[in-house]
Amino acid sequence: MSRDEDRLQSARSIAWSRDGKVYVADHGFVEDAKFECWAGEVKNGQRQVLWLDKKCTERPSALATIDTNDKGRYLFVATYGYSTAVPPTPVPKLHLLRSPAQGDREDSQASLSGRLDNTKIKAMVVETSLKNTGGLALYLLTDDGKLQVIEVSKDLREPIVVSEVTSGLTRPEGLAVKLLEVNGVCRHLIFIADTGANKIKRVFCHKDIDLKTKKECSDAQEVMTSDQKMLPLSAPQGLALDVNLDGTAGSLYIADTGNRLVRLLRLDHDNKEELLPPSGSLTKYAG
Repeated sequence: MSRDEDRLQSARSIAWSRDGKVYVADHGFVEDAKFECWAGEVKNGQRQVLWLDKKCTERPSALATIDTNDKGRYLFVATYGYSTAVPPTPVPKLHLLRSPAQGDREDSQASLSGRLDNTKIKAMVVETSLKNTGGLALYLLTDDGKLQVIEVSKDLREPIVVSEVTSGLTRPEGLAVKLLEVNGVCRHLIFIADTGANKIKRVFCHKDIDLKTKKECSDAQEVMTSDQKMLPLSAPQGLALDVNLDGTAGSLYIADTGNRLVRLLRLDHDNKEELLPPSGSLTKYAG
């Protein structure tokens, strides 16, 4: 960073847009022992602040971006503060910074109190909704070991619907989501880095709730690797997912934190089929 005021102090999350812009959520720079919490664009060593809390009563924990067909860009910032209860508990909030093609911005926010009580959002991905409402679907990993989905309108003014889509995860940290279309049917393909269990898991989410299970999403299944002699994953965290042109899952890049490696998991084409166990071949990519 070129100026003291533009230094990153505790960057918690990063996202990028199709035109190459980079967005960061940070716990701020220190000035006279005071912190600023902010989120915004970082370019050429300088920051453009889009959300700011000068006293850090709210702290950013995750952010995500999406470009939509109406030429708008939506930047979601998940934050948390603490309640006045004894002992204090986390109070999550969600901010939407909308930046349409016309250049105007607005900051809408929605408290998630009563929906995600006493949790922090660890990772977040936004995709177009599967429900044909013109809204957006946010997938959230929370620190109580759950993957949850929030259906929101593009202005956050309509009611937010929260569904717990899977649980039983052990300290999940990494999340990758892609819209997958197979035989004209759209689904969300989700991979989770279950950091505490040293595993990668897969989930499918659908347009409609399954009448038998009462769930929109499948249970999390461990992705099995073909070469069991490979060094096992150790505390995997960040994930990035490629999808092939034919709509099948392609490659999953894994930040294998404990082994100080970036691993490449080449997924079998059968990963487009929900009923087949997820599998792939794991190789070293960097490190």
